[in-house]
Parts: sequence; structure tokens; C-alpha cells
Amino acid sequence: MSEIAKKRLLYLITRPPFGDAYGAEGLDAVLAAAVFDQEVEVVFLEQGVFQLSKNIDPTPIAMKNHTKGFKALPIYGVEKVFVSAEALEKFALSADELSMPVEVLQLSAIKEKMAAADHIFSF
Repeated sequence: MSEIAKKRLLYLITRPPFGDAYGAEGLDAVLAAAVFDQEVEVVFLEQGVFQLSKNIDPTPIAMKNHTKGFKALPIYGVEKVFVSAEALEKFALSADELSMPVEVLQLSAIKEKMAAADHIFSF
């Protein structure tokens, strides 16, 4: 049986953590791709940066906190995790306020990653 050809998969997380299922679905998709030994990169843009905020408490809105799952990415071999510098600035956040280590990238570098990806998924 032949091996699955490795693809460069880029996941863009653009939505806030609660209000819809996009964040949880994005996390599930990233983990599923990682299990199949694909080259996975994740970029948090716009309100998606709040997926990594240390200060998230969904208790008042009675929702499950899926955001803790993003900290498991390195366990699944996903070590290329990036955050938009522009999004951090826009929402007055710093990388220190995020729940896991990330590399902060300018939008121009994110566009380069998008151009190099075989497939891009947006959540």
C-alpha cells in the first residue's frame, strides 16, 4: 500500500471562540490532519486571536471551552502556530496573554504562507 503524499495544509482561524462552532471545528480539522502526518500550519487572524486568550471564560454563556484544546497542538506534531501581529495590535493583546507559545507574523509573511500552501482552510 502506498503512503499518502504529504501536503502543506494551512488553517486560518479567523473567528472568535464562542457564538458559533467554527473554532471547535477548526481545532478538530487541524488535529485530524496532523494525525495523518500532513504538514500543518495554523494562523490565528482577526478575532481568531481570542481562541488563544488566557482569559476566556465561557461560563456566563453556558458553552463548552474548546479553546484549551489548542494547547494540545504540539502533542499532535503541530508546531507551526502563528498569530497575526496586526490582530494582536488591533485588539490590544500581546503574545504573553496567549495560552501557548506562538510566532507573531506580519500580514505580508502570512500571505507568503498562503501562497506556499497546497490547501487553505478557513474557520
